[in-house]
Formats: sequence, C-alpha cells, structure tokens
Amino acid sequence: MATVTTNHQTFDITEATPERLELVRKAQEADIAEHGLTIKQALQRYKKAVAWAFALSLCLVMDGYDVGSCSFCGYE
Repeated sequence: MATVTTNHQTFDITEATPERLELVRKAQEADIAEHGLTIKQALQRYKKAVAWAFALSLCLVMDGYDVGSCSFCGYE
C-alpha cells in the first residue's frame, strides 16, 4: 500500500503504480509553484481566465443596473 502525504493529510492510494505516484508528485510541485506566484505573474499566466472572470462579473453587474434602472424610471 502506498501513501501520499500532502501539507494537511495523508492519503492511501490503492492500485498505486509508478505513473500515478509520479503524476501526484508533479501535481504537488505545480501546486507549490502556483502558490509562489506574484499577482502580476498570475495575471500574465492566466490571461484567458482573468478575461473570462472579468466579463462574467461585468455582465452580472450590468444586469443588476438594468433591473435597478427600469424600476427607477417607473417600469415594473
């Protein structure tokens, strides 16, 4: 039985193969690397995700303004 230790917990891996253990190790390394990014580096690396989140947030805010402006003008 193989175990994988993270920062907080230890997990038992059934059917552990060298490939799966290597995959887990790489995922842990990537997690540590991403937590070390500055805000500027994160924005540069994840441009599409930032743009999508901005567009979605803008749509939600504008939808709220639309409802508020309609009731302000007397439309219900």
